[in-house]
Amino acid sequence: MAVNYERARELHHVRVGGRVAARYIRDTLPLIETRLAEQGIDLAREPVASAMLDRMRDYFEESPSVQKPLDLFRRDLAQVVRQAETPADVQSATLVRQLFDDTVRHCIEDGTVTAGAPQEGRNWLEAMTAARRARRRLYEAFEPHGEQDAAGRIIEELATRRRSPRQALKALMGAGAYGSHGPSPYLARRLAVAFEDSPSGWHCVRSLAWLRLTREGLSEDGITSAVHQNPALTEALFTEEELALMPLSGVFEK
Repeated sequence: MAVNYERARELHHVRVGGRVAARYIRDTLPLIETRLAEQGIDLAREPVASAMLDRMRDYFEESPSVQKPLDLFRRDLAQVVRQAETPADVQSATLVRQLFDDTVRHCIEDGTVTAGAPQEGRNWLEAMTAARRARRRLYEAFEPHGEQDAAGRIIEELATRRRSPRQALKALMGAGAYGSHGPSPYLARRLAVAFEDSPSGWHCVRSLAWLRLTREGLSEDGITSAVHQNPALTEALFTEEELALMPLSGVFEK
């Protein structure tokens, strides 16, 4: 992610055509307004989103020589989104920021780069797209999704070494019998995403989970009874091939 942002910073001089951008915004905005209206949201009445839209229009009206770099201006917009206080305003502001991204993409792909060569514009777009994709994956895999996201906090603490793997397993499995911990399927799915780049780490989690499961007894009845407590957890932890090898009579029958 940092490498891609650095590549974009090397292309700070790239600017896109203000007239083309304004025309794209004018043509695309009704689609966004319709999308919001279908959910009972009036963009004009959402203060943060409306202010962002005004700032965006002003930005593209400026001379390329005085415009902020594209990524710095987008960062400003991202900070403004955080000022939205209602769900409607948050949703509207997020769509306005997406409109900015789409506008820049349209201009660069259309070849309307007003500062820098067209290839430099394409290089900037490629670097920023990769950086945002990496940032989004970082959020999806490792960061809490809101104040109530206990699973996200556990994964964040595990990634920053504030929580040991054994503590993470306890959070996943609980202290009681296998499958008795309610949030565990969601946490298991989040852990699987977080461990995508570390198969050995995910294998260790699954191995420890198997040991916890077999505590309930190695007999068919013992394992089947344990899995019945929380089949969603077992499906999140083990592959279809592994499940097929387990003595799980009747657990996953439709």
